[in-house]
Amino acid sequence: MKKVNRMRKNIIVLFVLMLACFSDSFSQLPANEFKIKGNIIQSENKIIYITYYSGEQSVIDSSKLINGNFEFSGTVSKPVIANFRLENSDILDSKALPIFIEPTTMYIELKDQPFSIVRVEGSKTHQELSEWITLNKNSGAKIAKFHKMLNQKRLQKNSILLRIA
Repeated sequence: MKKVNRMRKNIIVLFVLMLACFSDSFSQLPANEFKIKGNIIQSENKIIYITYYSGEQSVIDSSKLINGNFEFSGTVSKPVIANFRLENSDILDSKALPIFIEPTTMYIELKDQPFSIVRVEGSKTHQELSEWITLNKNSGAKIAKFHKMLNQKRLQKNSILLRIA
């Protein structure tokens, strides 16, 4: 009886492991391919544009907004910066939103007024950049506070030296 129960457990565990392996392999994108699903909150625009480099080639693509939703797909061999725009303008458009894209599935949520990034999921590189920017903003404020404190200490020290002299 114990052998039968142990064998059943082993078969069930093996079946679950095989199912997990097969379902995971079917959901992955082919190498170097990316897929972006996104949404723009409160958008009156009808098209969103993306510009990025795939190797040496510049790629410009567009997607119709359907109820604010959009999709892009393509190939990149490594993380690259893509510029998202609501107008078909110059690549160096100051209103463009730079977002790192990479060979994976990503979700991007944007806001129309003002055109800005709300959330980026799936791009590890973009997440690391966002964390670095946040740390640098906080570090800059801390460094400025530290310099202010040092300057105050120097002023106090100089005023004490002046009183002694």
